[in-house]
Amino acid sequence: MKYLLKNGRVWSKGKGVKHDLYIEGDRIVARFGESEADRVIDAQGLDIFPGFVDLHCHLREPGFSAKETVKTGTKAAAKGGFTTVLAMPNTKPVLDSVWEMENFLRYLEDQAIIRVLPVAPLTKGRLGREIADLASLSTLGIRFASDDGNDLQSASLMKNVLAYASDHNYTVLSHAEESSLAKGYFHAGCLTRDYGIPGIPSSSESVAVSRNMLLAKEVGAKIHFCHLSARESVHLIKLGKELGINLTAEVTPHHLFYADSDVRPFDTTYKVNPPLREIEDRNSLREALKSGLIDVVATDHAPHTQKEKEQSISEAPFGISSIEIAASIVHTIYLDPKIIYARFCEGPYRILGEENDLLENQKADVTVFDSQRKVVVNRENWVSLGKNNPYFGQNLQGKVLLTIKGGQIVYEHS
Repeated sequence: MKYLLKNGRVWSKGKGVKHDLYIEGDRIVARFGESEADRVIDAQGLDIFPGFVDLHCHLREPGFSAKETVKTGTKAAAKGGFTTVLAMPNTKPVLDSVWEMENFLRYLEDQAIIRVLPVAPLTKGRLGREIADLASLSTLGIRFASDDGNDLQSASLMKNVLAYASDHNYTVLSHAEESSLAKGYFHAGCLTRDYGIPGIPSSSESVAVSRNMLLAKEVGAKIHFCHLSARESVHLIKLGKELGINLTAEVTPHHLFYADSDVRPFDTTYKVNPPLREIEDRNSLREALKSGLIDVVATDHAPHTQKEKEQSISEAPFGISSIEIAASIVHTIYLDPKIIYARFCEGPYRILGEENDLLENQKADVTVFDSQRKVVVNRENWVSLGKNNPYFGQNLQGKVLLTIKGGQIVYEHS
């Protein structure tokens, strides 16, 4: 197929410049005659970005297909403008052997409509006891590893894991959490004090961020900090970068959009780990993302069934499902397409070690975004099986209109 995207603002090398974009097969090409195009798409007034990358999502397969499947999760991601996602390893079984991972990679070829990069577990079974066989898994092209949902509580094991991962060219995705301090459901603040709800203090995150980045420095490992939530963590990331530690960091749309003052008491829709923290934390995260101190937005897309989320505050699982509106949420905060380009495209591709600048001969992974479009988040047209999100009814600005993966349209707003 030949597609011609006319009159859009094409984002490349940090700038958005108005020009036409030509796609032939799975590649960007220099140009062809307009009459040769199988389809001409008028992108007047629209932003044309490299396909978005999500460094942190949960597709729930194998083992939890009632929450999400690869097919539904990648359709939701495509609706959100994502052409590549990293799938976390908290599955059942945990894919910690070459045989299991090979089977899953074949399954992805059949079921996924975008590129899915599986993340290896750091430890066998994600049990935090014995290092997983990262050497063998690396032969399959796996380059990221995490025990997401669990942080390794032993500093010596974490150091050994970081060293071993580094030896095999992995980036470790760190769920930074000191579990002995994280015995609650919402942020330890006014809400939890007023209603007698067990709280999770910011120190549960920042203590682990400090430990893990210093261990990474000692062994020369690459470390990426997932879903930062606390202003203390932001200061630590700044210090780590000043010290020359090979680290990057992400923030989720929900930690940018909400604060604990928005949370309705005992409403499990807002129950997420790490929790939504104070306005000062949210503002610190917003400024750090804008400045580039925090490198990327990642969704931590965590779908659950309605039945699970309708349980009591102590029993309901942590997590928010919002991958299909992530760019809309972030654009509503900043109203600056350059932020979308920098944190959904440029930053994530750099961490992947790849380039996508919508230049000739590059793979045609493209996202078309209308920054002026008003959006009311609607449950009825939600694609993900996980309806657990606090945004339903929320007014947002900005919408993905078209997602192209490898020259194929995988989502188009009707």
